[in-house]
Amino acid sequence: MKFQNSIVAILLLLLLVGCFGQRQKEIKSFETNLSEEQKPQNITTNTSNQKNETLPPVKVVSLSCFDSDGGIIEKNKGTVQIVYSNNSKISISDSCESNLVLNEQYCDGLNFFSKSILCSDGCKDAACVKAPPSSEGSSNQSVSLSEYPSVFQSDSEFKIVLGDTAPVQHVQAAVEVATSLTAAFNKQVESKLASEISDPFSQSLLVIGNACDNPTTAKLLGNPRPCGGDIMGEGKIQLVVINGKKYVFISGGNQTDVRKAARVLAKYNDYSLSGTTVRVGGTLNNPVII
Repeated sequence: MKFQNSIVAILLLLLLVGCFGQRQKEIKSFETNLSEEQKPQNITTNTSNQKNETLPPVKVVSLSCFDSDGGIIEKNKGTVQIVYSNNSKISISDSCESNLVLNEQYCDGLNFFSKSILCSDGCKDAACVKAPPSSEGSSNQSVSLSEYPSVFQSDSEFKIVLGDTAPVQHVQAAVEVATSLTAAFNKQVESKLASEISDPFSQSLLVIGNACDNPTTAKLLGNPRPCGGDIMGEGKIQLVVINGKKYVFISGGNQTDVRKAARVLAKYNDYSLSGTTVRVGGTLNNPVII
């Protein structure tokens, strides 16, 4: 009898365990089928009801701009003074970027700007040198493109300079100009790469290409920014003289514009060159002075 009771007790225990296990499976299956909204959520308490807000920065604007020399006056040294709305002030003075180039500061309304100016007689003491009266012995006496090419004829150190990686159009431009000068001078005119000119300020040069394409141009013009200058859609020929050295720059908005300018210079007898700057438009086959 005791044995039978023991067996009954064991069977009851197994039955209870089985029922419990089945119930757990049902609960787990039920929780799995619950939607996200039905499931209990973990609740966290925010100890602060205030949002972190960042105040917008105060905009600083220019209140005034004053140029002591009254604007783009290349012959006078000037200083620009700007006052801002946060009571700060700055002063920026004109300066020489190189022996040939003036970095001119000026105001336009409440804003200030910088402009690189190629000085025809050189830059000194933060201003373009004022051309002295025509007289013998004046080292910086102004000359004109109307005197080209004779202005270089007596200068034995005169060279044509190309960038070391000059594009084909620049090489073609140099050949045209060199052929023309050789015929005019009745002697061969040398062409050099920029890397072969150690001190461009020590000799007269005809430089082909802007500061992007020709390191010699960059040195002479004080590494201007942007290196392409302000030429758009045209070629340019510019003559400057400093300390008795003459420099002709041939540049353009693109490589074809450079060739157009060089072609005008090569055929100088067909054009009325004058002043220190000539701008060239038209086409490569028919360049015109504009």
